[in-house]
Formats: sequence, C-alpha cells, structure tokens
Amino acid sequence: MAERSDLLQKSIAQSQSVQESLESLLQSVAEIEKSLEGEQPAALSSATIQDSLATSAVRPVPELPRPSAAPGPGGQLLGLAVVF
Repeated sequence: MAERSDLLQKSIAQSQSVQESLESLLQSVAEIEKSLEGEQPAALSSATIQDSLATSAVRPVPELPRPSAAPGPGGQLLGLAVVF
C-alpha cells in the first residue's frame, strides 16, 4: 500500500509540473501572438519567390590571379616580390 501511495504522489507531482509547463507555454504563445498582431504575412506565390531569387542572385566573383611560383616547404610561396 505504501508503494502505491508513493507512486500516486510522484504521479501527482509530475502532472502538476506538466500543467505548469503547459500554462507557461500557453502564456508564451499568447505573448508571441500579441506581438505579431498587425504584421502582414509574407506572400508565398511562385512569382514572388522567383522575383526574390532573381533580385538576390549571387553573382560569381572574378577569379584572382594565381602566383606562378610553386609552394615551398611549409606551404610558403617562394620567389614572390611585392612591388609598390
């Protein structure tokens, strides 16, 4: 009988914890909904997505000239001079 009483008390404590967590979650959702009131949802039509992709397309970066000297020990380039 004592085991069942302990199990019942543990179950009650767990259910209270779950209830408190759910109440906290509901409060958070209500706050988020309140903060989002009046905002317009984003349009997700095919044309809108295509326009967005077209205007934000990544352009290729021009390739930089490569040094003609082969790397030496430790990956250092040998035989290069910087002229200003």
